Amino acid sequence: IKYKGYRIELGEIEAAVNSLDFIGRACVLYNAEKERITAFVTTDREELKLRDLNAALEGREIPPLPCLAERMETALAQFSLACEDKGEHIACLEARKHLAWYLRGVAHSAYYKEQISRLSTPEEVHAVVKAIVRDLR
Repeated sequence: IKYKGYRIELGEIEAAVNSLDFIGRACVLYNAEKERITAFVTTDREELKLRDLNAALEGREIPPLPCLAERMETALAQFSLACEDKGEHIACLEARKHLAWYLRGVAHSAYYKEQISRLSTPEEVHAVVKAIVRDLR
């Protein structure tokens, strides 16, 4: 396509977005009427990923992840909302996925990932998060 005087390949933009480690899948479209390029992406971390995606696409440095304690605080808030909305059983199942995601890239987290895979009560979720914050930094 021709965009603001430049020839742009949507496939190249799509490949660049797909190369970002926090993007599951991306599709890039051009709306000629509005003269707008739009990237549709799948991701697990909406708020942080969108911030990271915007920075990456604007050529800025990707902001660092929040500290582990802050990520665990977010995970507990997410867990509490899920308990209210979906019930404790479903919230615990979802907490397994979310906590494992928040530990991605954290050194020495294998022990806790194993613990996370067996979570079945809110008390266990809180105990594991407390131990993670205490032991991993």
